[in-house]
Amino acid sequence: MPSSPRCSARTWTPDSAAHALPLGESPAMHRTTRRILMALLAAFLAYVAVFTVAMVSQLADAADRVHAGAGQWTFWSLLALLALLALAVVVPTALLLRLPAALQPPASDDTAAQAAYQTRLRQHLARNAHLTGQPLQAENDVAQALAQLQTLADAETRRTAASVLASTALLQNGRLDGLVVLASQLRLVWRVARIYGLRPSLRQMGYLYGNVGACMLLANS
Repeated sequence: MPSSPRCSARTWTPDSAAHALPLGESPAMHRTTRRILMALLAAFLAYVAVFTVAMVSQLADAADRVHAGAGQWTFWSLLALLALLALAVVVPTALLLRLPAALQPPASDDTAAQAAYQTRLRQHLARNAHLTGQPLQAENDVAQALAQLQTLADAETRRTAASVLASTALLQNGRLDGLVVLASQLRLVWRVARIYGLRPSLRQMGYLYGNVGACMLLANS
C-alpha cells in the first residue's frame, strides 16, 4: 500500500440539501465567498501544475538514464496522460456548475416557508428520472423517494472507493495518489449531483476539495 497520508474522501450527500429553500445569504456575502474560493482554487491549481511538471521531469530524467533518448518521449507521454486526467476533472466540474444549486431547509417554526419548501421539493423530485411514476403526495412517499436516491448515491460512493483503493495501491506515489483522489472525488460529486439533480454550494465544494488539497500538500512535504 502507498505511504501517502490518508485522504478523507467525504462526499457531499445532499440528503438534507436536496430538499429545501436556499440559505438567506446576502448577495454581497455570496460574491465575497465566491471570490475567496476562486482565489484559493487558482492558487491550488497553480501549485498542482508546478509539482506535476516537476514530477514528470524527474521521471523523464530517470527514463533518460535508463535509456538515452527515452526521457523526452516519457516526458511528453506523461504530460499527455495528465492532460487527459485534467480534462476528466474540468468537464465534470463545468457540467456540475450547470445544475441547480442545492436547496436548504427553512426554519422549522416558519410555517409558510415549510409549505413552500415541501412544494418545491415535490416538484423537484417529480422531475427526477430515477423517480419516474413514483407517488409523492404523502410525506412517507417523499421519504421513500429520498431514501431511494440515497441508496443510489451510496452505491456510487462504494464503487468510487473501490476504484481509488485499487489505483492508489498500484501507483505507490503520494503525489499521484492525491491527483487520483481529487479526480475521483470530483467525478463522484458529479455522479451524486446527477442522481439528485442538484449541485453542492460553493462553500461545500470548497470544503470537499480543500480536504483533498491539504492531503496533497502533506504528501509533497
